[in-house]
Amino acid sequence: MPLYDYKCLKCSRECLPALTMKEHETGAATCPACERTELRHLTTKVIARTSSKS
Repeated sequence: MPLYDYKCLKCSRECLPALTMKEHETGAATCPACERTELRHLTTKVIARTSSKS
């Protein structure tokens, strides 16, 4: 399950809720601190690890 970084627009806290891709796409995330749904998705880096050597 992918993790998505969000920032709450009401209390300004950052959170990392565990969401399915469908929940992320539909905006089903809520802030764990204030329980509001006004969250902004933060862009983060992705590091892919493979088993083969390049």
